[in-house]
Amino acid sequence: MARYSRFTFLCDLDERRAIADLAARLQRSQSDAVRFVVIEAVRQLSQPQADPDPARVDALPIQAESQQSEEGINANQ
Repeated sequence: MARYSRFTFLCDLDERRAIADLAARLQRSQSDAVRFVVIEAVRQLSQPQADPDPARVDALPIQAESQQSEEGINANQ
């Protein structure tokens, strides 16, 4: 497919090396490697999210309690 629009971005030397390494592993051009990463990210982000991480769910009440405690301390001052 012919592409008629150009998109450029700045990157540092480490990022450029990472793109070159990815392109070599994929046996594609660097632009194809970047395109692959973008398309894959969009695909993964558009999938419905699985159940939340239980560790994060358990942390929510603790955070709420912590906020209430801090509010109580502030109210007493």
